[in-house]
Amino acid sequence: MKVEFGDDKLIMSAATDAEHGSYALEVSPLKFEACRERFACRFSRNTKGFFFKHPKEKGEAVAAFILKTEEILKVRKHSSFCRTNKPTILWFQPAWFWRSCRCRRSLLTILLRAGMVYDTDTENYEATLFQEKFIVPTKSAVIRFMFGHTKYVGPPLGGSANLESTGWRAIFDGKENYYIKECLVSPKTKNASSKFDFSKELWI
Repeated sequence: MKVEFGDDKLIMSAATDAEHGSYALEVSPLKFEACRERFACRFSRNTKGFFFKHPKEKGEAVAAFILKTEEILKVRKHSSFCRTNKPTILWFQPAWFWRSCRCRRSLLTILLRAGMVYDTDTENYEATLFQEKFIVPTKSAVIRFMFGHTKYVGPPLGGSANLESTGWRAIFDGKENYYIKECLVSPKTKNASSKFDFSKELWI
């Protein structure tokens, strides 16, 4: 998938040295957060965009991976991306689809990191998705989500003071299919099409 980037965004802050897969809100001074769930707690429905640190020349792969995910999910208004004056930092404006739900925001932070190993030439989407370390223990929940059951109705997600009980992985790691099906249900919109060769058990 070809990515159409917006106008380049200028980063004035000198504090851009961070681990790949780190996130930063647009505040001064810029401060990157390496803990995915800690950032997910700060990232709210009102967050219009944030910076994402990635390996050099992988910005387009990250963007293409997210847009491919949104295409599968039939997200109406897609996320947008801008390059910056730093070759390893991407500006990301998540679609309302992600921003509107705490559980989706947590999953999105995982998907951004998965995108760092996506190959835009081979479009190895499925292989990329299911090898990510936080996707592996929640694979069944991800499958159900990708088939359109994107409305989270499970227990409230924890706050930043209790990271062990917050977020996508904590909710779905090791859970049985019946629990996953109770927590992720289909919204009123039409379900996503079947894109993977899996049993229908999780997506009907």
